[in-house]
Amino acid sequence: MSVPHYIGDADTAAALRLAGVQVYVPGEDEDAEALFQRRLAETDFLLLGTAFAQRLPPQTLKAALQAGQPLVAVIPDVLGAEDFIGESVRLRRELGWGSAT
Repeated sequence: MSVPHYIGDADTAAALRLAGVQVYVPGEDEDAEALFQRRLAETDFLLLGTAFAQRLPPQTLKAALQAGQPLVAVIPDVLGAEDFIGESVRLRRELGWGSAT
């Protein structure tokens, strides 16, 4: 298995770098989809920060998450500044329906 990669914010990248993850902090004007596709081709496990994941076209992210190979996961940033849960999950939490996480 190849080294995991992370694309996202600098704070989370610093923490993950200590764990041996290959990290990349994109600039605001950088083409998110092109960067995503390049990193996707270089690893078996790609972690995305929530703010970066939100920059991707929804259909691109959904297809990668569903493909399962390479494995793609969206993780919250270490400061908790970005929230990436779906609207249905948010509503269930707020209304107290079920055990949605």
